[in-house]
Amino acid sequence: MTKQSFSSIFIHNPVILQSATIGGKTINKQTRHRHIRELILGQKISSQEELSNELKNIDIDVTQATLSRDLHELRIVRMPLDNGFRYVLPQTASGKQLKKVVQHEIIQILHNENCIIIKTLLGRAAGVAIFLDTLKHPYILGTIAGDDTVMVIPSSVQHTSDLADYLFSFDSENTNDEA
Repeated sequence: MTKQSFSSIFIHNPVILQSATIGGKTINKQTRHRHIRELILGQKISSQEELSNELKNIDIDVTQATLSRDLHELRIVRMPLDNGFRYVLPQTASGKQLKKVVQHEIIQILHNENCIIIKTLLGRAAGVAIFLDTLKHPYILGTIAGDDTVMVIPSSVQHTSDLADYLFSFDSENTNDEA
């Protein structure tokens, strides 16, 4: 197979990238998402590795990268419990609980006239970005998350300062809670 024909398979057939196998058969993303939701609702799953193993138990093989994308697309977040963490669906986690978690994950908030940067604990940026996206705040155009950094893009440069103040309020509430 030539290099061009190999790349054209993946570029022109995105279903290949979005599928997994179940008992040797390919399943689509919607079916995989349904199984993930069922597992999250029915069991205490605390890590991607644990979720991957549970999927393997029902004959669904999925890569870590695909599983990570699935969790992000389903807006599934890790919530702290008394004895560790647990993945929960967005409708099962209250906004107040999520806000409290997010407050503890933010280390620093910086901004200029164009965007806002939020520094988080290592590995927590995606969860903070998902929380901000679910707020559906009119001044947030979107977020981009790395490992420990979230870039918040305001809907307009005129809103950057107001949005930064709003986000700073998360951090100041966290500081007031600890006092």
